[in-house]
Amino acid sequence: MFERGFTGGRIGQEVTFHLQETGTGVEIPEALKMRIYGHLLLNLIPDKGMAESFETLARICEFYTPPPTHLLVTPRLEEAIPATVGRVYERPAFPLTEE
Repeated sequence: MFERGFTGGRIGQEVTFHLQETGTGVEIPEALKMRIYGHLLLNLIPDKGMAESFETLARICEFYTPPPTHLLVTPRLEEAIPATVGRVYERPAFPLTEE
């Protein structure tokens, strides 16, 4: 349980773990372990590091969260567009200098 006091109150957060079966070996997925450890580490960060932590976690969340599928639109081709093959040529080499 994490608990922090501030002027005028307290805030607490609890991570709980409930087993569905008893007497059997339980394998906790690595991602879930990392999530629990992340809660613990976040609680250990001093207040002066919280803004940076928030910004970093927000960027990670944005990067790994796929866009909502209802926003993805498949374009429809209403009418075929005729095309012809043009002349074939060798593309010139692109000069690249390595530093």
